[in-house]
Amino acid sequence: MSNTSGSVIDQLIAALDSAEISIAEASAFLPVSRATLFNWKGGHTSGDQLRLDLVAGYTRLIERAVNGKHLPLQTEFKKKERVAKIKQILAVVKNS
Repeated sequence: MSNTSGSVIDQLIAALDSAEISIAEASAFLPVSRATLFNWKGGHTSGDQLRLDLVAGYTRLIERAVNGKHLPLQTEFKKKERVAKIKQILAVVKNS
């Protein structure tokens, strides 16, 4: 991947913001911990290349879901239901 860790992380944070997905919600489906996501959001941009590549893929899925008007969610859900719905949306977008 030619992107630097900072640009991948910046793109992820922007995509999460656009989709109105919290760090806690994102940690339920991203291959990184909630603590790592908070560190990344705080500007600590280190990360191994495999996780950065995986996060870049998820970032593209989130961006496609936002562009397709699937996210942000338009209906209020309880926290666990929100995460399940987000996972479902990303799976549909991935397979489309």
